[in-house]
Amino acid sequence: PELRITGIAIVFDLDAHLPPVNLDASKIEQILVNLLMNAMHASPAGTRITVRSYLSQVDNLFRDEGLRTLDHLRSGDKIAVAEVRDYGSGIPKDKIAKVFDPFFTTKPTGKGTGLGLSVSKTIAELHGGSLRIQNAEPSGICAQIILRA
Repeated sequence: PELRITGIAIVFDLDAHLPPVNLDASKIEQILVNLLMNAMHASPAGTRITVRSYLSQVDNLFRDEGLRTLDHLRSGDKIAVAEVRDYGSGIPKDKIAKVFDPFFTTKPTGKGTGLGLSVSKTIAELHGGSLRIQNAEPSGICAQIILRA
């Protein structure tokens, strides 16, 4: 209902030929809902949100050196990527490094807890993957869920 009121369209570009990925569907759905809600709140009325999925290969994946698991993604691994892209104003450069900090939010008081991206990142990592958030050109945010394919 909120999307209809604001006139925000969701455009899907999904790869129908992705290989099966080992995941907990309800947990990945939780990440996607969070990313879509964030995108909706960041998007001006009448714009769009793009949701894409595609197969790729690890190139320069940021790795949290403090993360101690055996299933790190490594250069050359095949990955399935789910991407949510909005066309809002993006996140200020001085704040983008904090988006995964618990209780950090750029939303007004009472509009967000600041836990969504922190929890989403943990879920992605528990699946042996990662969550990447970056400002996009010319505007907006591109959020990527990256999982081993």
